[in-house]
Amino acid sequence: MNYSARMERMRREVRRKGGTLECVLGNGSGNVYADRSRYFVRYKAGVDESDRVIYSKPLPIRYNGAGAFPEAEGVEVLVQFDYDDVLSIFRVNPNWYYRVGLDSRPYNPNSRINSWLQLKYVTRWATRPVGSEGGSTSTLITRRENPFFVDDALDWYDDPGTILAASKPDLASLIPAAGYQCIVCMFWDSLAEEVLSVASTAQTVATDFDDTDFDECFAQLYHNEYVPLLALTLADNQSSIDINDYRKDLRQFINPPRIYGFPNPIPSGKGIIIRETHQQVVFDLTVLGDLTVLGDLLVL
Repeated sequence: MNYSARMERMRREVRRKGGTLECVLGNGSGNVYADRSRYFVRYKAGVDESDRVIYSKPLPIRYNGAGAFPEAEGVEVLVQFDYDDVLSIFRVNPNWYYRVGLDSRPYNPNSRINSWLQLKYVTRWATRPVGSEGGSTSTLITRRENPFFVDDALDWYDDPGTILAASKPDLASLIPAAGYQCIVCMFWDSLAEEVLSVASTAQTVATDFDDTDFDECFAQLYHNEYVPLLALTLADNQSSIDINDYRKDLRQFINPPRIYGFPNPIPSGKGIIIRETHQQVVFDLTVLGDLTVLGDLLVL
């Protein structure tokens, strides 16, 4: 079925559903952007023998900019006919926020939450592919100079970015073979002042990514000296990387150090320098009353 036929079928589905069709963002491989003003969406086309939802092939649908929503694969949106009889995304499905446990207030421009500047909205080191849809082919990534949040004040970090081609990271070696895909996460080493990149384990393109893939990348560079920058989806032995491979802006995350003895380190915007050193603690234990030991008690 060609593009025109698939678009006409979607128009019929909207009318059959009473003028509003529930869809999910994304093309099924992590990309949500069709072009500057359109997003890929897929509608529920049925269920299989195991009652799993079957989605249609992705179609580029216009967005009129009226209602804010998270730009990520799988976000449920409502598609309707606009004033000019063109299918458009009107808003996110309100029940979706509740089902996935998200607070919808930050997406309301009049919310009190948005009256405060949050760290994740401060632009830090914009990192983007050198290649473009306009014909520029490259596997290089550029990092541009931007304002950086320093010591509770908006200040300028004196770094020109990756101006020369030789200083731009090349991700060619991280691109998986045909039929496989992976997530590549990029970090800024604030001590050595260089861009680092790590990849999750390559898996078949039919396998969906989840949080474990991001955890795998972060675990390789888990230190407060490494600032998260950008996540890309690379697949199928591709020869060029462009904005369509954009997966997630990682600048909203803080990469805290592992604090020995605490399973969940407390994230902080302040640099906490912890080196790989240990100190032996020697003490005498005096027990008043009964001592119950669950597991092994090692006495030196």
